[in-house]
Amino acid sequence: MTCLLRVSCVIFEIIISLFYPSYRQLFIFEKMSFEENPAHDSELEKFLTVEKVKTQFHEQVHHITDVCWDKCIDKPGPKLDGRTQACVVNCVERFIDASLVLTNRFAQLLQGAR
Repeated sequence: MTCLLRVSCVIFEIIISLFYPSYRQLFIFEKMSFEENPAHDSELEKFLTVEKVKTQFHEQVHHITDVCWDKCIDKPGPKLDGRTQACVVNCVERFIDASLVLTNRFAQLLQGAR
């Protein structure tokens, strides 16, 4: 269990270091509308949007952890060796690269359809 936790932490650190400035590109979420009190609704909308992004980010981290764990970890041990850590880093980076390419391509297709 400790090794899985370490892998999740490594993946989380990689994602944060690579994507924090542009993490919103990874998440597509729909805008919510509220009709009662606009001031309170605006604050609530901002809060819910932030929470939704956080949830989606954590889901993405867990998904990447599962994929890279299955790909890179042959047998759990007390610590990650250099080869395993490099595999996890490369796996996460390729996963993120692919996600960005797909996200950008879908955005281009949506703009072209308008």
